[in-house]
Amino acid sequence: MPESALSDRLAAVLAAGEPGEPGFGAGVAVAQDGVVLAEAWLGEAAPGRPWRADTPIVTWSVSKGLAAMVVARLAQDGEIDPDAPIRSYWPGFGAAGQTTTLADVMTHRAGLPWLPDAPGLPRFDDAASWAGETAAEALARTPPEPGLVGRVAYHALTYGWLVGECVRRATGLGLDAQTQRVLAEPHGLALGFGTRPADIRDRLARPGVPRTGLEKCAAVDAAFADPGNPLRRALCVPVGLGFADVLRLTGAADFLAAETPAISLISDAASLARAYSLFAAGAPSFISPAGRDAMLHQRARTADDDVTGGARIMALGVVLNSPPSIELSSGPRSFGHPGMGGSLAWGDPDTGLGFAYLTNAAIPGTVTDPRAVALSRVARALSGTG
Repeated sequence: MPESALSDRLAAVLAAGEPGEPGFGAGVAVAQDGVVLAEAWLGEAAPGRPWRADTPIVTWSVSKGLAAMVVARLAQDGEIDPDAPIRSYWPGFGAAGQTTTLADVMTHRAGLPWLPDAPGLPRFDDAASWAGETAAEALARTPPEPGLVGRVAYHALTYGWLVGECVRRATGLGLDAQTQRVLAEPHGLALGFGTRPADIRDRLARPGVPRTGLEKCAAVDAAFADPGNPLRRALCVPVGLGFADVLRLTGAADFLAAETPAISLISDAASLARAYSLFAAGAPSFISPAGRDAMLHQRARTADDDVTGGARIMALGVVLNSPPSIELSSGPRSFGHPGMGGSLAWGDPDTGLGFAYLTNAAIPGTVTDPRAVALSRVARALSGTG
């Protein structure tokens, strides 16, 4: 189907799924071999500010997939070994003899799904707490949860601090610096972990909960009131803080400046779709087919994640199709990651497609957002690969 027709169809499905309330909008893009095939956007990035093709947004856990692709490139280049004990390049990590690997962290089996209960660590009720560099150090001293070691228990935020510090220790550069070096700058992609420039902060989409998401938001808030709720703990949300409160903090300068690789990737839809398509295709300018495939083989699976309660099939840092919880492209080797509130990105090695859907109309859920699922199906079918 012609690119214009694909864009029109994406626009129609986007319009049908979004709430259409003031202040809310979304963007979607489909790319193949690093080239955008089609894209659409609508609504507002913030009240009175239209969503545009290059509107950036904090992508939440969609970030994990991009982080994993950069780690795969570094592994291909021999700069890091995900299967080596973390202690081999981070001597201060863990107790003597501990053999936890980066692959354990990236498949959520390290037994470190939350930060210890200690002052000064990041919390969603204190923007300034994100400005320090203490989270990784605290995790290095934290004994793994014995009952979770080797089990899939979603490392919602600790994934990022541990991956980022491992990259820095092994290569001498932080994850964002490596992202710019191996991916963003060579391919002209407007994405990165965290942000400091005021012009990017001023253009960021502002997230919130639309009226259509209030019922689900109330259910999350009730769960977050439980001191023992594992997802609340994994997300660094203090007891009783609401979902909408968490969203609001993402506009704080300290949060935006922090390199929190599990959740802080900032991108527009086209840049993210292009990144996924480059990796999916095994583009020599980013990753070889062998380097791609080394990341994508299945390493762990569960029908009942100990933190989220959902099905999860893990490759190295990315989720493979994990119905009924996580639905990506229908390709048997498709990989990607959803983000809190509804966003989704995936790649498909069998077609070279990359897909990204980003929204600031945040609706919490325990399965892939129906808006993202509908757009994914259109993208695959109308690009001639369905």
